[in-house]
Amino acid sequence: MTTPAAETFGHEPTCGISLFGLAETVCARCTERGVWYGDANELRSVHILWPCTSATVLGLAPRPAPAAG
Repeated sequence: MTTPAAETFGHEPTCGISLFGLAETVCARCTERGVWYGDANELRSVHILWPCTSATVLGLAPRPAPAAG
């Protein structure tokens, strides 16, 4: 089943750059300002790892299992 783009609000998994490296599965919409490969003088927007919180709330991705306690 495919969710229409209007219902995802742009929160879709794609391949991109995160704070952790290249070719990560990230959210196409969510970004944050971060240091890009250790260059503290140049801050760039990088994507949030998939699933982002919005994707989870919208039901686009499964909720993570609760931590064992």
